[in-house]
Amino acid sequence: METFIVTGCGHSGTRLLSLQLGQAPGWTVLHEPDDCVLARLVAKRFEGKKRYGEVNSFLLTAARYVPVGKRGVIVRNPYDLVRSTTASLGMHRAVAYVREAVSVTDNLIRDGFLPIKFAGITSDPAYVVAVARELGIESLDEATVRTGAKINAHYDGPLDKPDLPFDRTTRDEFDLFIYLHQPQAW
Repeated sequence: METFIVTGCGHSGTRLLSLQLGQAPGWTVLHEPDDCVLARLVAKRFEGKKRYGEVNSFLLTAARYVPVGKRGVIVRNPYDLVRSTTASLGMHRAVAYVREAVSVTDNLIRDGFLPIKFAGITSDPAYVVAVARELGIESLDEATVRTGAKINAHYDGPLDKPDLPFDRTTRDEFDLFIYLHQPQAW
């Protein structure tokens, strides 16, 4: 079955990865074709298709139920996710969102999803080609892969952990969560 699904939380790099993988000749790779999160309805998009993939953050909790050949999940440093989502969600909602996303992502990795590192897809064309090969795409050429492109204009990249605008209690709780949870692959 030449199909795949890659998921990740919002601001994890799904749009960039879909653009990169979509450059592969002979493949159709879509980014979030709709906001449907029901696995049985999403599965219909894959029926009878060859060389088809989706990179879809809406499916973070449903991707395991979609019948495809390969599965992946994008992982990003939780502190960078908080920084990136704070503008749209506010600090406390961003922290809650990222805590949930880290937990779900770790469970997907434990269930066999290929961990795909945000840092790799944003900086290393060879890494993107290796990810493509793991997903079954043999036709992606390193020379066509764009990295470093700014996709979401409201975020300027990683800052040091102390630069997060946490209040002290939120900061201590988030640090403790990350320490105790030990995310799998960021």
